[in-house]
Amino acid sequence: DAQRFQKGIRFLPYAANRTVAGHPSFENFLIQSPMPFVKETDAAIEEGSSRFIIYDSTSAVTFHVQKEPLNRYYSTKSDSSFLSQFIEFFKATEADSLVQLEIKYQDGYATADGLFDLDGTHNLKRVKIMASGDTLYSVAGVFSSEVSKTAAYQTIFDSFRLQQPSPNSYTQSKAKRLFQDLLLPDSLIFQEAKDALSQVDLSKEDLPYLHEALLHPLIDFSDRLPCTHDEVIRRLLEVMDSSTIAFIQQAYPGLKERNAVLQYPLLSVLARFQTADSYRLIESLLSSGLPASGSPDILYSALQDSLELAKTFFPFVLQHSDDSLLRTILPRFTLDMQSINALADNSFKELQPVFISLADQYQLQMQDKQLDMPIHFDELVKLLLL
Repeated sequence: DAQRFQKGIRFLPYAANRTVAGHPSFENFLIQSPMPFVKETDAAIEEGSSRFIIYDSTSAVTFHVQKEPLNRYYSTKSDSSFLSQFIEFFKATEADSLVQLEIKYQDGYATADGLFDLDGTHNLKRVKIMASGDTLYSVAGVFSSEVSKTAAYQTIFDSFRLQQPSPNSYTQSKAKRLFQDLLLPDSLIFQEAKDALSQVDLSKEDLPYLHEALLHPLIDFSDRLPCTHDEVIRRLLEVMDSSTIAFIQQAYPGLKERNAVLQYPLLSVLARFQTADSYRLIESLLSSGLPASGSPDILYSALQDSLELAKTFFPFVLQHSDDSLLRTILPRFTLDMQSINALADNSFKELQPVFISLADQYQLQMQDKQLDMPIHFDELVKLLLL
């Protein structure tokens, strides 16, 4: 009987049974909690963020309230997409599952209340988030299922709200701000904008900003290594609008005096359209004036996407094989034309003087040990040995 009595004893988890005003003074949120939240001073907290904590040692429950700035370039289509995206960031592991999510409007602003099942444990994690202006507010706690149902801990989430909410701007496009920052000489601001460029939502309405960025080399420009200007082109091609062709046709001549190094990258955009008209325009613009600097290999990398179209451009390159820049793509171009049987049998013999002249050019260039290896050097050697 004694053993049966002992085994029948079950300890219920302790939970607080009352709440007080838990929010610190001069903070823009209100919350009721078993004890006041205290500001953390952990050095690991990111700059611009604030975190507040309570720990109930009796029930072994910890709650955090956090304020963190949204990325200055972040935007999304709606309140629901914003909240659904950010609630997922509170997963401890990829195996955790969101078992409950409620999105609603509270005092005129949107909130999300989510419950996670933590993989490999018997615990739950509850999170409530909302935004004021460009600041995300959240309260989160991990506890057992029994504790989660107690009135005091339910009140923490039900009472969490903004004191003086500001209008949210996360549904407004930040493209203009991002591209303005890319043009600034400040390296820190530039780096932040560069990091956001691959992630920011862009649409046809943002084409004027993309077009303007095409005309600037930006801080980290390189015609041999990946750079931000390459990413601008990649994002531009995602939109693929015919207005870009007209823009390049108008802008190309003006780059000759101030940014000739960007002329070949602009032509590479035309090549990515992969139409006969865009290829004819490339020839037309080059005929109006070959670039005095830059790398034609940027153009040729785009031409390689469609060798059938590229072969229509091959005669033009041959006609201008005396140009010290444009002819540097001839070794690779020639081998590619050979691979699709687009060369006459005697072509290699006719091209040998061009390749020898290019080899002389490369020999002089390689005397400067600080310069990079010439482009398509290996292909040139292969052609000379044929």
